[in-house]
Amino acid sequence: MKILDGMIKDFLTFYHEIRIPQHPFFIGDKNYNSDKKICIISSPSRMGNHLLLSMLDSHPEIPCVPGEDGFLLFAFYLANYDLYNFLDEVKNKKNLNYITKLSTNLEFNKWKNFKKLYKNKNIPSQYAGKLQKTIKGENILTRQNQSQVDYPDTIFDINYDQYENIIKQKYCQSKVSKSFGDLFNIYIDALANLDFQYKSESYKNVEGLIVASGMRTQLLWILKYYLQSKVICSIRPFPSYVFSHIKSKYGNVKPTEDLIKEAWEHWYHKVIDIIYIKRQYPERVCIVLFDNLIKDPKVTAENISKFLGVKYDKKMLTATIYGKPVKANTSFENKQFEKGKFSENNISHTHESHTHEINYNKNYYNKIWDHLQIISE
Repeated sequence: MKILDGMIKDFLTFYHEIRIPQHPFFIGDKNYNSDKKICIISSPSRMGNHLLLSMLDSHPEIPCVPGEDGFLLFAFYLANYDLYNFLDEVKNKKNLNYITKLSTNLEFNKWKNFKKLYKNKNIPSQYAGKLQKTIKGENILTRQNQSQVDYPDTIFDINYDQYENIIKQKYCQSKVSKSFGDLFNIYIDALANLDFQYKSESYKNVEGLIVASGMRTQLLWILKYYLQSKVICSIRPFPSYVFSHIKSKYGNVKPTEDLIKEAWEHWYHKVIDIIYIKRQYPERVCIVLFDNLIKDPKVTAENISKFLGVKYDKKMLTATIYGKPVKANTSFENKQFEKGKFSENNISHTHESHTHEINYNKNYYNKIWDHLQIISE
């Protein structure tokens, strides 16, 4: 334990992360909320965030959301990049177009586009985490910064009008904008209302849900200011993560020493940050090990239900989004994957025949992984 403490002290950097914007709009007392019970699902990228969402999706006591939403993630990014422009757009102008594009770092309005895809019966071949060829005749692969859909072969109807009207009427047309928390409360409600079946009285212990991979500093903000908020995070072992990381960024390339080193830097620093957050808020952060999620989903679902204060429901054993069974959100696409399954063969392709070739700091890794097994659910 003392060795791990030293590692956290020496290496805690919130690597490639965004600091909490130092302005009263973000850190003023008006942000404190002792009532709203929000659940945040946020794991480091390629570690099972979409799996967690698909497990919680059909639970009758947890609001549905149609996919990941980067509102909180990119609000911090943009506010740190140009605080006064952000405040002008969000606090002064209350620009609806700007606010609804925050989920994709201002690239597009994700949920408006999603609605159009459904109306046009258009299912994109690209989904979150999957690379696609962009230059005809050349073996060049890339990924849009933000994908329009989260799961392969899956599109459905959402109540976009209600989502937009809530933001417009409760925030943009309001004369009061005391804090970022005011906007965040309204956005959480708008996100839940994308579900045509949403009824707020049905959700007592989890009143709002937002899902976005890669948050860490934002989690510290939520946990500090929302006193009843809870965070769920999945952590994947490095020997399988490394291949998913490289595949999702570079396609079918050989894992070179440089690429493995890059993957290790991402895994190591992000996981250390999550351990740090867990230590700050031990009762309000739930760490799920990726292997447990796919090998023993029932026990994992029971533990998550207990953590959230809801009754376990067997519907959690079918991977769904808006109640529709989905395939895994994986960089290793396989037409034989079955919808609705959490099984290892259906999700995790780790290239085990090559794991002996991976060169990384196994001493540090083993200490971290041993600790994660102690503190995880």
